[in-house]
Amino acid sequence: KVDAIKFFLKDLSGIKATQQTTIKFESLITQILKGEPEKPSIDATEWRALDDEISQTDLGWVAGIMDGEGFISILRGKNPDRLYLSIGVGNTDARIVKKLHFLLGGSIDSTRQYHPKYKTIWMWRLNGKEACKILTVIMPFLVSKREEAYLALEFGTTLRGYHRGNPVPEEVKKERTILYNMIKVFKKNGPFKSSFKQVLMEPDSRPAIEGEV
Repeated sequence: KVDAIKFFLKDLSGIKATQQTTIKFESLITQILKGEPEKPSIDATEWRALDDEISQTDLGWVAGIMDGEGFISILRGKNPDRLYLSIGVGNTDARIVKKLHFLLGGSIDSTRQYHPKYKTIWMWRLNGKEACKILTVIMPFLVSKREEAYLALEFGTTLRGYHRGNPVPEEVKKERTILYNMIKVFKKNGPFKSSFKQVLMEPDSRPAIEGEV
């Protein structure tokens, strides 16, 4: 038998983190898998109050589009040590993408398909802190991507205060790597959450992990 949370962390990160970081992510995983995540500790004074500028109807629409057609990702840059947050929506209906751009800013591009049978794909994207602002106000409306949004916002808490003269500490880099791996697992194994929750809530039923003594 093995502690499910610690195994999950070990399986995800493959890096040596401090005890403080380990405890932090044990708590984070527990909250998410129990369906009781708290909003990450983002200082509200640093984020534009988008919910005062956009109607609740439009915020609900944005969340629905993100759930059905969008992505929330932590990606690697050209420099493999650089991780960044990106959200976006791709659709063949340019009106959807243009409305997102009108409401939220960001960038738009299009990819013309070589075969005349297929329509042009329009893509809206928003990165970094600006993406966090959007996720903060639409998270109450999200359903299928709620956990990914939570992890992305947690990643957002590591983005502030670092620059060339104040480089990112190694422990923060480890936190970012853990979140990068976690969000990939949630994307790939979304349905696993209910079964993993059962393992979490019922310690006596935890399966033995192959190779564990």
